[in-house]
Amino acid sequence: MKKICLLLLSALLIALFTACSNTPSDISEGSETTTDAAPESEAVFTEPTAPLITEEEILRQTVVDYMKKMGTVEWTPEKTMDFSKAHSEKLIYTAGTTYRGMPYTNFRGGYEIFASALNKKGVYSGPVNYQKTYGNTCATSIKNAWMQVGNSFDFEFSIDMMPYYKDSGVLAIGDIPWEKYDEKNTTRSIVKHCDAATLYDAYAQMKPGDAFVRYLDTSGHAIMVTGEVKVFRGNNGTILPSRSTIVCTDQTGSFKTAKEGEPLSTWNIDIERSFEYLYQEGYLPVTIAELRDGKHEEPKLYIASEPTAELIAKTRTFRGAVNSNFKMASVTSTLTNKSGKILFTDISYPEGKVFSLSNLTETFKLKTMIPGTYTLNVKAVIGFGEFDVFDLTFTLN
Repeated sequence: MKKICLLLLSALLIALFTACSNTPSDISEGSETTTDAAPESEAVFTEPTAPLITEEEILRQTVVDYMKKMGTVEWTPEKTMDFSKAHSEKLIYTAGTTYRGMPYTNFRGGYEIFASALNKKGVYSGPVNYQKTYGNTCATSIKNAWMQVGNSFDFEFSIDMMPYYKDSGVLAIGDIPWEKYDEKNTTRSIVKHCDAATLYDAYAQMKPGDAFVRYLDTSGHAIMVTGEVKVFRGNNGTILPSRSTIVCTDQTGSFKTAKEGEPLSTWNIDIERSFEYLYQEGYLPVTIAELRDGKHEEPKLYIASEPTAELIAKTRTFRGAVNSNFKMASVTSTLTNKSGKILFTDISYPEGKVFSLSNLTETFKLKTMIPGTYTLNVKAVIGFGEFDVFDLTFTLN
């Protein structure tokens, strides 16, 4: 009996061995294959790999963060700012009232220069003229956000953001016939030559940091994508425009209805818009090369017509200019004596790519400075951080 059992056991083991030793050629096409698990004694715990963040995602997030930073800063005007005649009837910022988001003005500035005019309590004491108050518009708020990562574009108004104008540097998204733009019937002149499905497909390609633009007769508007793009499709694969949505942020020229206890604002922050709404309103999707390609030009900051120690000693003036290939948010200049003590500090907000050092001659009282050895240091901040631009030691006799 033992022999029979042993024979049966041997036969069973041989059968199992044969069944488990098929070569890949024995597996028919389309069948599922698995990999044997390692013995328990060999099991090793592996930390989950963090998802890689691409350069494109970093650039896009930088743009979105800056846009929201401009749109959520809270402040109170020291004086009433009445822009009812300059822009629209109800655009009046009342002294002592708290607001959220940079003001709507034609200054076209960024966050830093506005924040420089706020005291510790958030009271704004800068210019109060519509042209000079530190604020921006729908288009220039987007421009300032884009300038944190890019320098391939130039525009001031929403109508200038049309890819039809090649010099603007603003690029099309999707297969939209921008060549149909007739400069008379505005964005609708393009929409009427573009079927809805094509436009919805373009909307579906958008990502945070991209923008919508429209221009209707005498006025326009621009909106930034700042959140998720949700695309719903029917059984036949076509996009459902009433259900598909995009989260957007925009600076407007009128106050929104505020929730109880919240400050008034001319900004919409992370508002969900349907494809259907955007299509009906004539909005077209655009972007810039830096966001589309996920790369940017290397920052270059330098002094043009660089001053020398000899020239400063002879003329007691600072000459030359800080130049950058990106917008400078601020330039900080310090003057120290031989022992390293800071004598003067100047923080300027160029709102551009050039800052003249001649501005420092009077600020640092160079003409009346007592004889001695001094050091001028200049740093500049752009969207990619702070850079040391210039450092010079000179002696005044």
